[in-house]
Amino acid sequence: MRKPIQRLLLISSLISLMVIGKSCVDALDFIGETVSGQVVIYGLFTDLDSTHIVNVGITRNFGLNQEGLDNALVVLVEENGQVHTFFSAGGGEYRLENFFGTPGKSYGLRVSIGNEVYESEMERMPEINAEDNVDFRFTTQLLADRINIPIFEAFGTSLIPNISEPVFLRWTAEETYFWPLLNPPSVGFPSPEPDPCFIQGMIEANRINLFSSVNSQTRTLELFFGSRNVDDSFLYPFFVTVNQYSINQRTFEYWDRIRIAISNQGGIFDTPPAPVIGNIRNPSNPEERVLGIFEVAKVRKTRVFTTSNEVPFFLPDRCRFVVGKPINEYPIECLDCERRAQGKRTLRRRPYWWVFQ
Repeated sequence: MRKPIQRLLLISSLISLMVIGKSCVDALDFIGETVSGQVVIYGLFTDLDSTHIVNVGITRNFGLNQEGLDNALVVLVEENGQVHTFFSAGGGEYRLENFFGTPGKSYGLRVSIGNEVYESEMERMPEINAEDNVDFRFTTQLLADRINIPIFEAFGTSLIPNISEPVFLRWTAEETYFWPLLNPPSVGFPSPEPDPCFIQGMIEANRINLFSSVNSQTRTLELFFGSRNVDDSFLYPFFVTVNQYSINQRTFEYWDRIRIAISNQGGIFDTPPAPVIGNIRNPSNPEERVLGIFEVAKVRKTRVFTTSNEVPFFLPDRCRFVVGKPINEYPIECLDCERRAQGKRTLRRRPYWWVFQ
């Protein structure tokens, strides 16, 4: 049986992949024993006019690692039979641009790998979202050594629409903050201003918030989206984006099984959880277990931001320019956006929604 901590680390990286769209396929075998050569496919298609991403990979080394596949043919299939081809971005990542879903219509995914074809079931995009309110607070957390550390928490409420058809929802939260790179004055001709650096990542990637209106009369839902330590990320504007995905029952059940697998940290006598299988099959080999899911969702985004003026804690600025200080004495993250991001997504131009009111 795999150790519980390994499962948590693997699911965290997978969910980051699902939401942020990283360019590699991370391990999915935290949910049960896998073998080398299992196909892993995850795709998310929404009604947003943005880049839609599918990741295709295969397990290696007895399922402990996964390798992205760049030789696949990935197409989106509309309910009327029209297809749209994804282009390969490398590392097993495939992208579709300039096309987005229409609520109420159905879409499927077809992935060809060599002579094998993998197909999802046709998934109908829901037509409604709930209404979210997002807020945040700064607090402290007492550690075992009796030291208080500053914490940022994101939370909120969701107003569930009162309609006859079932509502299935899930939420994720991500952060985006500005990180200015050091640009010391130069002698002679001024050096070019470095491109802006915006860093984006998940807040508690292994937290899965789900709601089903089946057998529930709840119409106002209290939600906790996650927390993170307060550090110099808050020196400049810090945005929280809550993504609400309106999904169908089959996708909800998939994520619910993932949630159960995460919470089942287990002991040495526990039965290992069975692998969570999604909606993707190999029609020519029904016995093949394909990991992952093709998710069709209607999305609502809610954003809030904070600035350093609202942070009730001291924020050291290690990158503040000091006259006479040699450049090599500054932390490398003051000079390099990617080194600061440490694997998180980096944006080199201001997002269109980066607006302060």
